[in-house]
Amino acid sequence: MAHGTYKKMLDVEGRRCWTLNYAEEDGVGFHMDILPSVQESWKTFKEYYNFSNAIAVTNKCCHTGIYDWLPSNPKDFAKWFYSKNKTVFDRVKPTQKQALFENYSL
Repeated sequence: MAHGTYKKMLDVEGRRCWTLNYAEEDGVGFHMDILPSVQESWKTFKEYYNFSNAIAVTNKCCHTGIYDWLPSNPKDFAKWFYSKNKTVFDRVKPTQKQALFENYSL
């Protein structure tokens, strides 16, 4: 990464992503993880992984330092994650709505 602005924000290289550290104040900061990925052919992942929304993401081998591609399925992971949280979300939603309504001013 040759761009001067980003070079000073770049954290130590990870196995799967590069992290850009943005402003931090009082121990609270913002960072962005950059994870290279490519769309995989549906046929390949249907046969081997049964993923219909598959992508391939980078992965750096800790022994050789060489990158390869691993399967990932972020859309189906998100569906699973939301389904696990739905019960709690549905329980707190009325309270959150009421708090927003009470704090809203014209």
